[in-house]
Amino acid sequence: MPILQIPIASAIAWLLAFAFTGAGIFNAMGGAVVQARFLRWGYPAWWNFITAAPETLSAALIILPETRIWGLALGAMVYLCWANPSVRFWVKFAG
Repeated sequence: MPILQIPIASAIAWLLAFAFTGAGIFNAMGGAVVQARFLRWGYPAWWNFITAAPETLSAALIILPETRIWGLALGAMVYLCWANPSVRFWVKFAG
């Protein structure tokens, strides 16, 4: 079913691309606050730039229908890698 003549799959892809772009920009330009978050999770202070690159690349890949599946796979890997240390941090913090 189209939304404003755009197929739902394309609309979801564009929303994901905007989300990954925003996350990439936030990680790249977040400054000391973002670096402190990465340090708290046990990563080096410059790791936010390493995280921003695949986020931005996945957004670019999601936009193109031919490479959409690769962008989704890369984005899923980025967020699976993000979830592991954040869960470990909160479990350690709560316990």
